[in-house]
Amino acid sequence: MCGITGKLVFDRSEPIGRDVIFAMTSALGHRGPDGFGLHFAPGLGLGHRRVAAAGPAERQPLANQDETVWVALDGEIHNAEGLRSQLKAHGRVFRTTSGAEVIVQGYEQWGDLVVGRLRGPFAFALWDGRRRRLLLGRDRLSVRPLHYSTLDGRGVVFASEIKALFEDPQVGREWEPAAIREYMTLGCVLSPASVFRRIVKLPPGHLLTAEHGRVRVSQYWELPFATERRERPEGEYLERLDALLREVVATHLGGDTPAGVMLSPGVSSAAVASYAVEVSASPIATTTVGFDAPPFDDIQRTRALARQIGSRHYTDLVTPDVADLLPRLVDNLLTTIDRTGTAASLQIRLPMLDHEIVEFAATVPSSLKVRGQTTQYLLGQLLQARMPRHLLRPSAHPFEPLAAAWLRGPLASLVSDLLLSGRFRQRGIFDAKAVTRIWQRHLTGRNDHHRELWALLMLELWFERFVDRPGEQRLRAA
Repeated sequence: MCGITGKLVFDRSEPIGRDVIFAMTSALGHRGPDGFGLHFAPGLGLGHRRVAAAGPAERQPLANQDETVWVALDGEIHNAEGLRSQLKAHGRVFRTTSGAEVIVQGYEQWGDLVVGRLRGPFAFALWDGRRRRLLLGRDRLSVRPLHYSTLDGRGVVFASEIKALFEDPQVGREWEPAAIREYMTLGCVLSPASVFRRIVKLPPGHLLTAEHGRVRVSQYWELPFATERRERPEGEYLERLDALLREVVATHLGGDTPAGVMLSPGVSSAAVASYAVEVSASPIATTTVGFDAPPFDDIQRTRALARQIGSRHYTDLVTPDVADLLPRLVDNLLTTIDRTGTAASLQIRLPMLDHEIVEFAATVPSSLKVRGQTTQYLLGQLLQARMPRHLLRPSAHPFEPLAAAWLRGPLASLVSDLLLSGRFRQRGIFDAKAVTRIWQRHLTGRNDHHRELWALLMLELWFERFVDRPGEQRLRAA
């Protein structure tokens, strides 16, 4: 995973502040400790951070041959080789083997339509200097993050993470009360909104175009739900799914860096690991992170599963250490996966979110997705020939009972310190007496309020980390 930043002001005489672009890009050092690149033009700045695991060691932002088109890419283009061959057939000459150059050359050949030809997780920024045109693109399923602010109509500033945007003093820092309500109701802040009023996310499957004093967001992909006149036999769907998984997993394993699989007894995880062992030319390592609580521990089951599929298996245990808590107001699990991977300089790939898998799933009849109490029915049927059913569990393991126990046990003092504090009351967001009441009822075991308390705990930790940090400007509530 890499990081991208940038800023465009429509008035080219207005300075963008090279120090701002430098600071924004520096703030994403954890996303790319192995490379740092900048590009400037009148009214424009682009920044890029690179991690070595991301592929060829080309310097970004990367330009075309006459340096009129520049691109900064976070992510991977899984079909880069095929697109490169197509472009060479059109007479295009390549200087690197990178996916970034495929985007540059593809843009010159096909214009904005290049984005629809890309396969993989990506977020990119492309600058067309001849037309003074900025193009931002995000993959179909929001695997790679991209946030931006329109600077009250004067231009656009963007970055892989919100904290980089705050290096620009022109970015509004007011948090949005409606986002807090949404988080407490749904457990997340839905895209395209963010917890900050003037910052939004580029939605998945969308492009942002900034030119001629205007910013326009358009959709380039929509999940097609095909309605077939007749339902095909189950065997045909199984054959198609088998071939598709084999191809997708092989594509996602591609590259020169070692690859492994995070293994759980879930059907999807087991499928990815099984196909990875089958298609990989090198031994596959699997890893399981379990809870330090026997009723919720999958360690033994995954060890047996790893023996069945033939992987080298490693395990680790998680305890409720405060240092491991990662409070983020996110719109889905993908943001947490992104931040966790970048913190460890890991290139995380998600074969089950390959858009061809998702498009296939949209054609499968509901009767083959859920059968009685069994979810992921079709995938489970496919795995029957690969592993015993008793090694799998049909759905994700519930975290709720463990969270409830943690809040009454090792996290109880943290909850009391944060949710009963004067600072929490002074925020004026929640009824402090009501919070105290549900905490006491949960602590004594009278009621189970772990969902509300967990959400409040994460929110307060978020305020302390991102709003109340000493030495930083305190953000204002709108």
